[in-house]
Amino acid sequence: MNFLKHYSRKLGFAYSLVAVSDQAVERQSLTPGEERQLASLRNPGRRRDWLAGRLAAKKASEKMFRSPDREVLNRDSGQPYFSGRPDFSLSITHNRGFALALVCRQVVGVDMEWIEPRPLSFNHYFLSSSEQAALEGKPDREEAVTLYWTRKEAVAKALGLGGAIAFKSIDTTADRIRLSRWRAEFIRMYSGTMLGYGLSIAVIEEPAAGSKVMTETDRMLCRTGEVKI
Repeated sequence: MNFLKHYSRKLGFAYSLVAVSDQAVERQSLTPGEERQLASLRNPGRRRDWLAGRLAAKKASEKMFRSPDREVLNRDSGQPYFSGRPDFSLSITHNRGFALALVCRQVVGVDMEWIEPRPLSFNHYFLSSSEQAALEGKPDREEAVTLYWTRKEAVAKALGLGGAIAFKSIDTTADRIRLSRWRAEFIRMYSGTMLGYGLSIAVIEEPAAGSKVMTETDRMLCRTGEVKI
């Protein structure tokens, strides 16, 4: 059983993996608003990836809601969601010919990256000291570095922070992360490999009643580096 199939059953999410080369045949599923958004993208590669991600989202919507024609909108944080279903979380990732969309009732983030060698400067700039120490002696170093990267991306997406956060400050050596400033929010990590890619899913657990949760001000402090996770 592959990584996505296993965790879709465990966590209750729907997903779709789309080959970028196959996207053109289903462009008719875009809404007028999405067509306008696509037309505003000038870079051919960006247009291709955006379209593949939207089509993956439509397929995931069909699996979850039996409705492939829901428009994909964006929250103030930039996170995508389906029109009429803001109570569900949607996360999209694309890399090297594939786009993946995941929809879940819990708040999630997903990332997919091709496994390949990366320079040592990458490790020092993006990995925490604990992650760098965990790499020592690993025979599958490229895979481990890629998975750490996807874990950080998935966390940032789940929190609605995108790439505007110091990734070095996110320590993902554990599979359950507690955010030091926001005691309510725990993030559960799931990582694995498939088709030469590293994949990670971050799921924000429900906070206890009365606990403090992350506010938009907190997110802004994270983006400016004034607060570390």
